[in-house]
Amino acid sequence: MRALAVLAALLGTLLPIGCGGADFVYFESITSGPNPGATLIVVWMSDSPADDADALEVTVSRVELVGAGGSVLLASDSRTVDLLSLQNGVRVKLAETNVDPGAYDRVRITLVETGTLAPRVRTGGAWQPLGFLTPVAHVIEVPYQLQAAPDATAEIHVDFNVRTPLLDQGGDLRLDPRLDALDPAVAGTIAGTVRTAHDGPVRDAVVVAKRQGIEIRSTRTRPDGTFTLTPLEPGNYDLSVESAPVPIAPRPAVAVNTGDITTVALREP
Repeated sequence: MRALAVLAALLGTLLPIGCGGADFVYFESITSGPNPGATLIVVWMSDSPADDADALEVTVSRVELVGAGGSVLLASDSRTVDLLSLQNGVRVKLAETNVDPGAYDRVRITLVETGTLAPRVRTGGAWQPLGFLTPVAHVIEVPYQLQAAPDATAEIHVDFNVRTPLLDQGGDLRLDPRLDALDPAVAGTIAGTVRTAHDGPVRDAVVVAKRQGIEIRSTRTRPDGTFTLTPLEPGNYDLSVESAPVPIAPRPAVAVNTGDITTVALREP
């Protein structure tokens, strides 16, 4: 009888926790009880807009933290995410669990590649399948140096900039994921507005932040013309606006500092 009681208690801890929305499904991985001396790892993900697409769904099947000693499973409960909903500071939690302290050098994210949970993209109101560029592209190695300290919490923010890896091959779209990761604690934010010469808001324009000519983050403006670019490593960024109905003057060398929000006003000349 005691064994049955213990089994029942264990099964009770496996009940799924989750919430759904119109555009994406969000699950938190189930964690074990307190583990003295362990490091709590929390993994978040955000994205950028995609040209000519209004939704792009992928299903994350595994999240791992990898170091010299091998990999540690952070989450394995599949969850489907609309990447294009993760803009303007919106993010989804991929994993939250304890790991042993030590050195880790990357995050490994595995996406479902076939079946009903394979990637798909919606353009012009119609869904179409989205294949991967190569047979191994669904397993993504994201470089990230982490020294996990005992009895501490480490957050990792992974950005899935779909504007860069979404490729058109003869009319067929292919996904070649290239993610980057950073520590939100050392990041900053650029927030601002895009407006016409008559002070009208510019909606659905793409605001792009670049460093040395390389796109780092991008997002679409909200209906009121506001936008948020985050997280960003400290440094200077060149801002430009694409897909706007009027020309918008670029803004070079916008400074970003750790923990700060830099506000900018982008306007039609």
